[in-house]
Amino acid sequence: MKLILFSITVLVSINSFCQYKFSINGPIGGNALAYSNSSCVTAEQYNYMFKRLKQNEIYLKNSGRWGKQPTPQSTVLFQLPLKKKNGISDGGFFAISGFFDHNPVRPGALLDYNCGDRSSDNAINHRGTDYYLFPYAWKKMRDNDVEAVAAAAGMIIGKFDGHFDECGCVWTDCNNWNAVYIKHADNTIAFYGHLKKNSLLPKGIGDTVSAGEYLGVVGSSGQSSGPHLHFEVWQNESYTQLIDPYAGPCNYINGNSSKWIQQEPYRASTLSAVRTHSDYPQMGSCPATEVMNEKNEFANGNKVVMGSYFRDQIAGQVVIHSVIKPDGTLLGSWQQTFTDTYTAAYWLADVYLPNPAPTGIWHYKATYNGQSDSAAFAVNILFQYRFTGNGNYSAASNWQNNKVPPNPVPRGIEVVIDNQQNECIIDVPVTFQKGAKLTISQSNKIKIPQNLLIN
Repeated sequence: MKLILFSITVLVSINSFCQYKFSINGPIGGNALAYSNSSCVTAEQYNYMFKRLKQNEIYLKNSGRWGKQPTPQSTVLFQLPLKKKNGISDGGFFAISGFFDHNPVRPGALLDYNCGDRSSDNAINHRGTDYYLFPYAWKKMRDNDVEAVAAAAGMIIGKFDGHFDECGCVWTDCNNWNAVYIKHADNTIAFYGHLKKNSLLPKGIGDTVSAGEYLGVVGSSGQSSGPHLHFEVWQNESYTQLIDPYAGPCNYINGNSSKWIQQEPYRASTLSAVRTHSDYPQMGSCPATEVMNEKNEFANGNKVVMGSYFRDQIAGQVVIHSVIKPDGTLLGSWQQTFTDTYTAAYWLADVYLPNPAPTGIWHYKATYNGQSDSAAFAVNILFQYRFTGNGNYSAASNWQNNKVPPNPVPRGIEVVIDNQQNECIIDVPVTFQKGAKLTISQSNKIKIPQNLLIN
């Protein structure tokens, strides 16, 4: 892990109890993306793919389906070929770890569409765009958080599945990837590679998909350095002419003709995530070495590691970090100015809570490049209270950890009735403040004798 220390501006707030003085240790962090100078697919793998795709082409032509594509258009434009699963709160969920390489010299002579070197090569130039999951790529893969979707409508002309999908960590059975291949109305063909094993859509060869339709979970099968989507486009079924969808001064294929509905900037500065941790997390190159140490429940005087994660941070940009108490007032804040440009970056700072600290839901907030995000954390209370017993709401023995929720239930706290068909009786007046959450699990019973109030 690369640690970088630099000066920051700390805005001090002194609270009225115990003469507490706000301060931070850090920030530490830096580049979160491991450099790789290898291509996603070898020459042998391309030959294998082309052979299989040609066999499928013959099959589809013989069955009369190859010619049933819509009338060819002059150009099919693409949308982003991946999306985050519903319910994922991260503002950003990927970073582009490699563009198409336009420099024919190999190895190590790299040239992306914008005349930079954000690409890779080896025996073969990188022929597509790599969308790397970030932050915590292996967790996102394990939880099926990021899906590959069709960048444009078309027909499935190939599917490979069943291959090992933790390549880059273990190089066993990593010769072939899991992938979906789609032919579009203008005869261009897109490859969606490195997908998670057994996650591909149930549709088969010859079936059609619409733009944005689910194709599979982003994984790490084949020649992969970690969980990412390799998106590659060919001009037609001859597989002799590639397309780089990104328009720019060093795109020597289609020049200033973008193939995107809306092309992103070369550096798309994004506040990817804001988290709280019990200790410094490790990004990790394998599932076992990716240790997040995420925590959202703390007590008086505890250390809270505040983590912020950025896609395409640019030197000179400024981030304002704030720690906000339950009553909405500021405990303290600090200003961070980036001194380096990174495709993906993480920054960690230690903050010690007062002792005693106000009880309730706190927030760590980061504001960057016109974006804001915050992580809620509980102090001296639980973040979630779970009723698992049978009988009165007010009985501590009916609650997991023998702790009854505070009353009123503050903003940010979730109360879960999860008592396996037993009965929860609201035997005392209970108030849920705005922003608090009551969840009743399926098949559970709750009896409310006019005691439940929602503010």
